Parts: sequence; structure tokens; C-alpha cells
Amino acid sequence: MFILSENQFADLLTHGGLNISNETEVSFLDIGAGDGEISLRLAQSLVQLNSNISLSVYASESSYIMQGGHNTLFKFINNKFSFTFHF
Repeated sequence: MFILSENQFADLLTHGGLNISNETEVSFLDIGAGDGEISLRLAQSLVQLNSNISLSVYASESSYIMQGGHNTLFKFINNKFSFTFHF
């Protein structure tokens, strides 16, 4: 599913008042993460705003079929991502 690009997410977060330029660790929670594509775009946007952060992503998804894609989706991302999936 496509909602916003990484650049659009970054602009939205910045204009909404988020400032992570001095942060070293950032975490976010995606409830009902679906296939994980939106979590991935948001994660990439946060790293775009600050490439030095350590990012932890927490996601929940009740559909067993959708759960399977999350670990595969986040494996290829920069090693700064820590992906934790909770059901």
C-alpha cells in the first residue's frame, strides 16, 4: 500500500514539529502494520532526517499471513534498524 513517499513523510514530520537532529535513539509503534510497507517508509524517512539514529520499530498485526512478510521486509535495511515484531 502506498500512502506517502519517504520525502513526504519527512516533510510531514518536520512541519508537525518533530526534531530528531539531536537524538541518538528513536522508536515507533505501528499498530495493524499490514505488510510493513508503511513502517518501512516511515523508518526510512526518520533516517533521512537523521542518519545517525538507532531506530527501533515495533509493529503489531493480527493477520498471520501479513505477519510473515515483516521480518523479510526489514532484513535488507541498513544495520542501524532494530526491528522488533510483537503480536
